[in-house]
Amino acid sequence: MSDTAVILAAGRGTRLAGSGDAETFSKPLMAVGGKTMLERCIAGCRAGGARRIVVVTGFRHQLIEAEVARLNRGDLETVFNPAWSKSNGMSVYAVRDHVDVPFALMMSDHVFEPSILADLLALEPAAGTVTLAIDRKIAEVFDLDDATKVLVEGDKIVQIHKQLATYNAVDCGLFLCTPAVFPALGEVVARRGDTTLSEGLEIIGARGQFLPFDIGDRWWQDVDTPEMLEQASAQLAKRGL
Repeated sequence: MSDTAVILAAGRGTRLAGSGDAETFSKPLMAVGGKTMLERCIAGCRAGGARRIVVVTGFRHQLIEAEVARLNRGDLETVFNPAWSKSNGMSVYAVRDHVDVPFALMMSDHVFEPSILADLLALEPAAGTVTLAIDRKIAEVFDLDDATKVLVEGDKIVQIHKQLATYNAVDCGLFLCTPAVFPALGEVVARRGDTTLSEGLEIIGARGQFLPFDIGDRWWQDVDTPEMLEQASAQLAKRGL
């Protein structure tokens, strides 16, 4: 069982704020259902059993750091990703010297039922593995075109990409990682100076160590566009979250 969580909150989030140049704009600080996205994510981590929560910052990091300070109960810390303008895998790679135990990984722009994270954190991951929360309710996914698709064969994830033509699940943006994810990402960084999270996970998958965790009937929502924000707010109100 793990009690460590890493939240990625480094990106610009341009689809929710045009160019993202407004001086006060920060996507993780946008309100969804009456709370900032980051506040909801931190609350979900706490409800799921996380006792150490690392928030990776980048774009307008001072604003994120101020929100972390407001919410801190002695369980929060920040790590700045100097390569925040590159791909999202660089934000995971930024914590390689800060986390040496299995950890939950999530994006600050995803909202989810906390029980999903609680069940992920309760797992005992085998060395070298990464486990991804997946949603098989494909017909119910809001804005499926934007979702990251996943192909599961047996008890393994064999492909993950937004443009997959053949898939049977969708990535919920919640992971249980072992520290093996860092050298996998490092392989890609060494080759081209950048890495998406999916590229690192493809390396894990090639070893047969990328595993699915089915969320069943539970709910989650990515928040990348104004339409997604409206949908998430409506669902949170409907579910009393």
